[in-house]
Amino acid sequence: MRKQESDERSTVQARPDEKRARSGKWKRRILFAVLFLFVAAGLSGAAYLMGVVLPRHNKQAANDTFIPALRAAQVGDYVTLGSYEQDNDLSDGAEPIEWLVLAREDEKLLLLSRYALDCMPFNGSDGLTAWDYSSILPWLNDTFYTSAFSAPEKTAVLVSRVEADRNTLFDTYPGKATDSRVFLLSIADVDTYFRNEEARCCFPTAYAVAQGTKTAESGTCMWWLRTPGYDGSAAARVLADGTVSFIGQPAQRTLGVRPAIWVSCGENIAD
Repeated sequence: MRKQESDERSTVQARPDEKRARSGKWKRRILFAVLFLFVAAGLSGAAYLMGVVLPRHNKQAANDTFIPALRAAQVGDYVTLGSYEQDNDLSDGAEPIEWLVLAREDEKLLLLSRYALDCMPFNGSDGLTAWDYSSILPWLNDTFYTSAFSAPEKTAVLVSRVEADRNTLFDTYPGKATDSRVFLLSIADVDTYFRNEEARCCFPTAYAVAQGTKTAESGTCMWWLRTPGYDGSAAARVLADGTVSFIGQPAQRTLGVRPAIWVSCGENIAD
């Protein structure tokens, strides 16, 4: 009898302890839930910083790198702006484009790509060489411009009045002037901005070679000018040795492409 009473008292005494245990368990569950939400919020905040804030900060830092370089650049310098596939290894992305500074006028620079960046026909449709009619003009201003420059970099690239250059030796019809962001140099341009044939020599990138650009033993290549050649089916070119060919090359054939741009180097560049 006493043993039964003792067992009952033990059971009665255990019930409050059981309640306290259950209460503690719920408290731990609530605490765990609160901690989980706190950690999740912390991770979300970290992800936000990594996914939005940091890229913007890095992008701004990248913007700042080309602005001082453009403002400080002088004729004969090389500056970096934009990117394009050059090493022919598509797995590592596009490489920064180097530009030769040909002229500085007030707060703008005339830039020419240091290397031949691609291999294109002057006019792949019917072979006519009028500058405003060529297929290379929209390629430069749509395909190349869109892919080569970031949004901040595009603010530096100016729309320029590009005159259609007449071939003074053959008096070939050159077409009409265009308002373009990216263009090819003319015979008059290379005569003005390059002191000799050696300075006009150009090496192609590995990607340009893979696209069909042919090289001489020296490793240099021919590249297009926007001036028409000896008749309406040819465009002028610079030969691998730096000589300017007024006769030119049939426009449907492919040669190295050296884009040219006018860029702002003044205070209106987006900082």
